Amino acid sequence: EPVGQFSQQNLHHEEGEEPQQQERTRYVDYRELQQRENPQYMDWRELQQPQRPVKEKRDGAEFMVGTAILGVVGGAFVLIGLVMLGMHFMNGFAKGMCMYAGVLALLLVSELILYKRWSKLATVFSSIGIGGLYISTLVNYLGLENFNLLANVLVTLFITLFAILLSRSRNAFSYRILGLLGCCLCLMATEMEMGMVEWLILVCVILVVNVSCILLPIRKYRTVFHVIQLWANLVVSWWTACFMAPEHGEALPVMAVVLVMQLILYAQMRWEKREKERGRLVNSLPVKISYFACGAGYSFMLGAFFEDLLQINAGLFYGAVAGLVILCMAAVVGLRHYNVKWYPYYLMNLFCLNIFIEIDNTWAYMICLVVLLGIAKLLSLWRISQLKLSDAVLTTLTCIALLGSIEGEKGYELLLLVGVLVSVFFISQWQTYFEVLLVFTLGIYTAAYLDVMLKLPVFVGILFVGILLFNNVSRFRGRSIIAFNGLAVAGGIICFLMLMSPTYQETYITYFFMLIFGLATIVLTFQEKYHMNFKYKNLIMSFFLTYMAIILHTGIPIINSILLMLIALISVGIGFAVKEKAVRIYGLVLSLLVCVKIVLYDYMEVPTLQKTILFFSVGVIALIISGIYIILEKKSNKN
Repeated sequence: EPVGQFSQQNLHHEEGEEPQQQERTRYVDYRELQQRENPQYMDWRELQQPQRPVKEKRDGAEFMVGTAILGVVGGAFVLIGLVMLGMHFMNGFAKGMCMYAGVLALLLVSELILYKRWSKLATVFSSIGIGGLYISTLVNYLGLENFNLLANVLVTLFITLFAILLSRSRNAFSYRILGLLGCCLCLMATEMEMGMVEWLILVCVILVVNVSCILLPIRKYRTVFHVIQLWANLVVSWWTACFMAPEHGEALPVMAVVLVMQLILYAQMRWEKREKERGRLVNSLPVKISYFACGAGYSFMLGAFFEDLLQINAGLFYGAVAGLVILCMAAVVGLRHYNVKWYPYYLMNLFCLNIFIEIDNTWAYMICLVVLLGIAKLLSLWRISQLKLSDAVLTTLTCIALLGSIEGEKGYELLLLVGVLVSVFFISQWQTYFEVLLVFTLGIYTAAYLDVMLKLPVFVGILFVGILLFNNVSRFRGRSIIAFNGLAVAGGIICFLMLMSPTYQETYITYFFMLIFGLATIVLTFQEKYHMNFKYKNLIMSFFLTYMAIILHTGIPIINSILLMLIALISVGIGFAVKEKAVRIYGLVLSLLVCVKIVLYDYMEVPTLQKTILFFSVGVIALIISGIYIILEKKSNKN
């Protein structure tokens, strides 16, 4: 913008300037004025604007072929040449050592010379070198037989530790993966038969390698490596336990990698916390999923291996189980500051259930299930949201076991029944689920041991008591209590429909108790407090009474007609008492239908004496209904 006299007095132009340049000098940029008044202004502006790095333009495909692909091919050819040289021109020991010498020479050249100038190319050659070390070890052990079993394991351990240290120094993900997978390959290639000493050394090597990977982590792709490490350990432990373990030693590598699982989870969560403090997000979900997936695999292996352990020594079996429990609980304590602290607790439940279900001892499994259920119920008092699922699963398994043990051995059946009954008083979360599960389980279990006449009344009675209990005790009255009430009423309706079965013909005690519980349910629970304050509650009760009168098997048809006429009278009376027109109309319609039924059906089927009683009774009731209407009509006219 023009600045008037300021530009005329303070701007001096050199002689010989072009007219256009002189014209431009008449205008002074605002930022230039700010810089003159405050010299630090432009410096501050420059600091605020990040400088974009200048990217060199290059052909990506060309450099990919030149640095990576060609480097891999060249390194592979060199290794093949060394192997061919050793195989054809040297004795066994010299061949093996020559392979090591060539690979080590490649590593030294790559790390000491190439890395300073071409780091990516050096990474390719070093990766080939690390792989070559493992190949050389396998050739010396399996092909040339220069190494025995112990030497193979120790050399593999030394190479793996070297790869771990080098990957830590270079922050190279490829070195770390090659080290882990190469170690797994060499250990799995070990001969199938070994003594207990060699077996213990092999398990210790697995532990040392995994702990070293955890204590010396790389900075990039750590989550990916932890996932690969979890699955690699699962494969190695399964292979070694199934094909390499000496007799009765199958469970040892599985227990070792269970320890490694806890360490990996702790390392992942600790790293996630540190990165979060630095403002960087870490997605640990793949590690969590792999943790539970691998834990499920270990639980099945432990169940199979511990069964053999029990046949040898019961003390060793229970000691191993106690060791697993202590290990998982120690992991819970170690992870107490993280949101995954209860993950080992879930694994402990899974391990124990799979171990005890595999052994041929029902008592042991039932005791294990009830103990785990007791622990879950005690923990539920603290209302820990992460433990709701374990509580629900254990309670469901206990209920299924109880129903499955009907007519079985009374001892453990009683133990399960006590566990289910005690569980009712520990409901604190997911109230609706637990209430439905426990009430229906207790109802089915109790009804199973009763006479056929009492099965339905007892089941309906337990549902009715459950409605009263869970709606009137504040700690049981959850947000979804209406769902429990609805399911309980639906279960009762199914029981009432079952009364139509021929099994219950002339079982008057069954009808009596069912009638009592049905009326009690309608009168006491169809209220606002129970979220069942239906608008036509009295009409529902009339329908219920009508249904019960129709299905009643007395052998004397006129009794049903008289009962129906009495229900019509009651409906009319209640309709006037509570001023519900729908109930009154229902009573009138029902009385007319009963009269039609008497004329068209009952009159043809009954003897004369019963006809007389029927007509007299129904006529009196009809006159009473009519009299009620006449009296009330006069009162309404006077008003």
